[in-house]
Amino acid sequence: MANASEKKIAEAKRKASSTYFPVLVSLNLLHLFITYSRGNFSLYRTIFTTFQWTLTYIAYNGIINDAQASATSSISKKNQKLVGGAWLDLLFVVLLSQFGALFFHHLFDSMLFILPGLYFLKKKIAKGLEGDGSKPLTREEEAAKKALDERRKKRAERRRQKRGF
Repeated sequence: MANASEKKIAEAKRKASSTYFPVLVSLNLLHLFITYSRGNFSLYRTIFTTFQWTLTYIAYNGIINDAQASATSSISKKNQKLVGGAWLDLLFVVLLSQFGALFFHHLFDSMLFILPGLYFLKKKIAKGLEGDGSKPLTREEEAAKKALDERRKKRAERRRQKRGF
């Protein structure tokens, strides 16, 4: 059975790799060609392009790992999510900043810093507004919780004794 799951993981990795690798390589080569043909090679552009390629590589590996993880999960075909998850979002932001800075304005580069910052700020604010969702327990609820914890401990102790631990 383990061999079947390994085959499933290898197939998912191969399928995701054959889908994303040629697309990413061709897009990065296109970006390099357009940048070179426009004579846009400054030190800043070279460093930032290297940074963008690094982020592209990280996103690609994240997509491949997500494909492997989703191959092992037991989600039905009907409810299966798109492979890649947040890594696809990162890849989209990187590609948008690459080609936006190339065709429109160099400030598109700042999207790599602004958008993730806004995302985490939004999550932080939402978590702060919601709180942790807990409220103080009444005496009756506290007593019921304590009794439930005691019963759980007794059951656990009986299981340990039964198994000889």
